[in-house]
Amino acid sequence: MQTPFPQRPVVQTDLAQTDLANTPLSALARSQSLVANYLTHAVYLALKDKVTPSGSTLQQAIQSNVDNPDSAIGFYAMDAASYQIFAPLLNPIIKAYHGNIPDRQSGLIMPLDDAKKSAWRFEAGAESLIVSTRIRTARNLADFAFGGMLMPKDRQAVQSQIVDALATLPAALQGQYETIQAMDEQRQSALIASHYLFKQGDRFLASAGLNNDWPNNRGIFLAADKRFLVWVNEEDHLRIISMQKGHDISSVYERLVMAFDCLQQHLNFAEDPRLGVLASCPTNIGTGIRASVHIRLPHLAQQGERLKALANRYHLQVRGQAGEHSDNAGNPIVDLSNRRRLGLSALDCINDLVLGVNAIIREEKRLSR
Repeated sequence: MQTPFPQRPVVQTDLAQTDLANTPLSALARSQSLVANYLTHAVYLALKDKVTPSGSTLQQAIQSNVDNPDSAIGFYAMDAASYQIFAPLLNPIIKAYHGNIPDRQSGLIMPLDDAKKSAWRFEAGAESLIVSTRIRTARNLADFAFGGMLMPKDRQAVQSQIVDALATLPAALQGQYETIQAMDEQRQSALIASHYLFKQGDRFLASAGLNNDWPNNRGIFLAADKRFLVWVNEEDHLRIISMQKGHDISSVYERLVMAFDCLQQHLNFAEDPRLGVLASCPTNIGTGIRASVHIRLPHLAQQGERLKALANRYHLQVRGQAGEHSDNAGNPIVDLSNRRRLGLSALDCINDLVLGVNAIIREEKRLSR
């Protein structure tokens, strides 16, 4: 998932002044992405002939940026090894987005103690503004290429392993797995409209190979109470999601912990000692945690730049209600989520959300007086 990076440092590159003008990379001269900022001539020459264990190259990793100059990041990892092989490009991108690379990063989803529970309190009046709360974490299986390089038989094997693991979930989380291929159009539309199911990827994901062999071996596990779900073979192998109406973020997190504790006993996830969880998009490494609320902001939603500036101050990202790159014009409901995922614990990621949302609620109240 490519996400906007505010106040990005500008690094002088030499793409336009080199023989890269004779390659597809010339498109990057028109881009303001992090890849365009950090892919100097020297870095390109050092990496252009490198090949990862899954057979991917630098060209494939940045193809989405070549096709889409308006990319914010511009890089999709095709396997876990990409983070080492293309480190001369990826490390500065990761530092620019996340702030730093820690000496050690845990991707563990940790139990919630009483101290954190009491700290996770939304501002008074939040119940009238927060429509729903969601926490998800991204994961990929260690023994397979990531989605952009996944062959059909391997995508089927990934799905099979995940479905077997889902069968071991505790009774409170039991539900049904459905493949997208087996759904009729009405069922798909209903699940998408309810914000349960993912759609075929946009142009950014398509250029990264993440729509290949669509919709085969992709699906959704939905718990009976519809408060827990798992996306299989979307941008990453798994998106483990806990969600519910209202603003009880502690309950949402505890449900995620329950599910993750079970799934990690049966699945081997791709991780790195310094980078933590490894994902297709470098924005999702570290904890892989994205905590979010859909919140009604009648005043601030009409002042987009003001809302984004306040969100940036608290390390939050603003999206439309329908997700990334969605048109939210005229809609008072926006999606707010934590932006930082590396160098923090899972609990700290959620604390970012709570602190930022509280500041935004206070400003919304002030504007409504």
